[in-house]
Amino acid sequence: MDSHAPASAARDYAAQYPDPIDVPSGATVRVERPDEENPSWWWCVAEDGRAGWVPATILDRAPTARASARVQRPYSARELSVTRGEPLAILEEFAGWLFVRNMTGARGWVPASHIERRDAKSPGTHEPSRPWTG
Repeated sequence: MDSHAPASAARDYAAQYPDPIDVPSGATVRVERPDEENPSWWWCVAEDGRAGWVPATILDRAPTARASARVQRPYSARELSVTRGEPLAILEEFAGWLFVRNMTGARGWVPASHIERRDAKSPGTHEPSRPWTG
């Protein structure tokens, strides 16, 4: 696939949000609330009304509920639906989620619990080198 960490889907995952927040670097977002299970993620709303979970680390200040912040880099909360055994490349990791690319080039976030890393030396195999648990 490429030099990114090879992986495969350990089980099926269906994307939960059809049209999530997708903003350029420097965009202002309204910060709503932290995720109750993982406060590293904050529910934010873009100026166009689209919303989604945003990593606190890409906001220009420590998030505060009902405040505004700017994103420090382009960001999309798009999730990727995957099928068990599907080959993937891990592009980014954050707080229990992996941003991956599939063989068709589609990109999105998938829970780390649904991904198995593969040995980079054997990219043709789909057997996991070890389970990825985040």
